[in-house]
Amino acid sequence: MNSKRLGFALLLLFTALLMIFACEKKGSYGPASGVSGGVTGHVYLSGSLKPLANIIVSCGQAADTTGKSGRYSLGNIPTGSQDISASNSYYHTYTSKVNIRSNEITNLDIFMSYNK
Repeated sequence: MNSKRLGFALLLLFTALLMIFACEKKGSYGPASGVSGGVTGHVYLSGSLKPLANIIVSCGQAADTTGKSGRYSLGNIPTGSQDISASNSYYHTYTSKVNIRSNEITNLDIFMSYNK
């Protein structure tokens, strides 16, 4: 009787471990797995490392406004080549392409010049 219980317990343990490791593999389940990433960085005045506040940075459907440190952080952006922009009425609008990788955060510092 004990050997049957031990065998059953080992079978349950093996099944549970198999399910855990099978679900841990990235990209193997669900539509949201591996289809987005993020981008983060700082916005600076061109030619310096002076951080710029109140700059709206957007990429895909994500947007963030920089604070005193000039830092922005965007997440849940679809993978692949995406347009990124930074704007404020005092500076020329920045636009560029950024490559978003699945489940990764890309670092991109932005430099903006005064709007004359």
